[in-house]
Amino acid sequence: MSVNRTEIHERRLTRGTILWSKYEVGPQIGQGAMGSVYQGRDVRTGMPVAIKVEHLDPGQVYVGRVAREAALLGRISHENIARMVDFGRLEDGGAVLVNEFVDGISLDKLLVKLGGSLPWPQALGLMVAVLDALGAAHDMAVLHRDVKPQNILVTSDLPPKVKLIDFGIARSLGNDLSLPPLTGMGEVLGTVRYMAPEQLKGDTLDHQTDLYAASLVLAEMLSGRVPYGESFTRGMLAKSEGQPHAPLVVPDDREPWPDALQAIIESGLSFDASRRPPTAASYAQALRGILANNASLPPVMHTEGPDLRLLARTTAKVVSADTTSRAVAVWLVVVRLNAGILRDERERQWMADSLAEFARPVELGRDLAGFLLRDSGSGASSNLVEAIVSLLRARYGEVPTARERVWLQDGLIHVGSLVSAVESISGSLAK
Repeated sequence: MSVNRTEIHERRLTRGTILWSKYEVGPQIGQGAMGSVYQGRDVRTGMPVAIKVEHLDPGQVYVGRVAREAALLGRISHENIARMVDFGRLEDGGAVLVNEFVDGISLDKLLVKLGGSLPWPQALGLMVAVLDALGAAHDMAVLHRDVKPQNILVTSDLPPKVKLIDFGIARSLGNDLSLPPLTGMGEVLGTVRYMAPEQLKGDTLDHQTDLYAASLVLAEMLSGRVPYGESFTRGMLAKSEGQPHAPLVVPDDREPWPDALQAIIESGLSFDASRRPPTAASYAQALRGILANNASLPPVMHTEGPDLRLLARTTAKVVSADTTSRAVAVWLVVVRLNAGILRDERERQWMADSLAEFARPVELGRDLAGFLLRDSGSGASSNLVEAIVSLLRARYGEVPTARERVWLQDGLIHVGSLVSAVESISGSLAK
């Protein structure tokens, strides 16, 4: 059954409204086919929450799905899945789902910020977390059905946390009489670009459907493009017929990923579901094995500070722990700025204009900025450090600062050295 979009009407919540004497409604932060999402807070504890409100649906197309999402999400408890907090209804019967609020950026927006792709160790680190989340859902007989970058949130913590969200079209695996089916025979729900072939054709789905979508997301993180995505119509037809996808090409500014990883991705994108990794857990284990075999390439992710020189872009390759005569130790000046400064376009521009002569900016986490000296380690370093600190304090006041030596080799940051430095000084910069 098709429905005109005008048949779906948004239920609007007024900012400041208190739901069920528990939750204060804040600003609207999202909207989908089935409902709108507001940021809110628990008035009893102050805990931030996300409030999803079911749309008015005269055509009865999506009715019951928010309640079903609550029933399925309530089964699952995992650190990589946004936790369900509460469920209830408005006076007019509209369903309301209250979830953990995740302060993060969606993977699709993160990829845009970082130029379209990620270094392969970082991509694997994120995907392992997603697969762990899917494994927890599958263990509780829940199929997500809409795995895509928009439904993967990455926090700006160091290290970051990954949360799989939006179980709005999830369904139960197997026969669950307590959850009557809401999808009609042959009806297809999901995001077409990330659908498995069997999902496109309206065939029977199982956990392998989610693993195919996860493989598409992994391929996109690595190559900067979605397989079958160049021509939407031809691509969807090719996928549904089992035709091979276009070769995955390593972006110019990225290191090639291991052959073993390429083989795993090809397995995950198999037209025949039986040839894909058998479970989310086995898929995650295979990716962890690749990371373990390349221990000198830690999957570090940084998400804050657009328009600063992003760490993921400056480390086009990672040097080994074995330094050479071309390796130099330089100062890293780290400063914790007041909330929001790194999101201000004018402040980022000021940093670029005022400090570029002295240092290369790198972003290190929420409100934490680093400035890597351009000096090669000579006696002038101390003077440069003091100059940078003075400039920052003149503009931002007595912000906490710290400094640490890190290694460069051939002009590239030694990631292991950087991580160690940040870990050693992060405690002293805590607010």
